[in-house]
Amino acid sequence: MSAKTARRDTGDTQFNMTPLIDIVFQLILFFMLLSQFAGVENAPVELPQVSEGRPEVIKPQDKVVVTLKYATQDTRPSYQVGPAMVSSLEGISERLSQVVAFSPDVELVVRTDKRVEYRYVKDVLRTAGQAGIARVQISVALE
Repeated sequence: MSAKTARRDTGDTQFNMTPLIDIVFQLILFFMLLSQFAGVENAPVELPQVSEGRPEVIKPQDKVVVTLKYATQDTRPSYQVGPAMVSSLEGISERLSQVVAFSPDVELVVRTDKRVEYRYVKDVLRTAGQAGIARVQISVALE
């Protein structure tokens, strides 16, 4: 008695690449977004020095960071709200109003280069108040 064995098809088998491609694209998007958010609080500015104070941990879910970067002596600084560059105080007001609409208890963190004149910081603080932000921190560097 000879037993008959079933023959397997030795044709080409195909591997479904769609789920693998989806996962790779999701990882790429995740790391691209993560790198954008990580650079927001580390933008290169020279913070003013203070002799006393306590370090504050910035939590992205309840704070928005506005950065004023020094350009030149005769021009106004460049503005950045979170990761986005903004060209004017109206742009800052628009962005902050959007943030307040989403999270009414948001706190503003102002990071400014020490060479930026205070009048520009005051304009940002006034704009934040008009947008409905009541809590403000100004970042400085400890000596």
